[in-house]
Amino acid sequence: QGMSRSDVALSNDQIAHYVPSIFAEESHDSRSARYLYIPTVQV
Repeated sequence: QGMSRSDVALSNDQIAHYVPSIFAEESHDSRSARYLYIPTVQV
């Protein structure tokens, strides 16, 4: 099933399926200690 534009909002479960990084709880190990992690879900 592909992504397409729609007038219907996606549920959080659907978003997590397609873009799981949005719900990440911490930064990736490749980021430096100076990197400030701000969860996308809070923005």
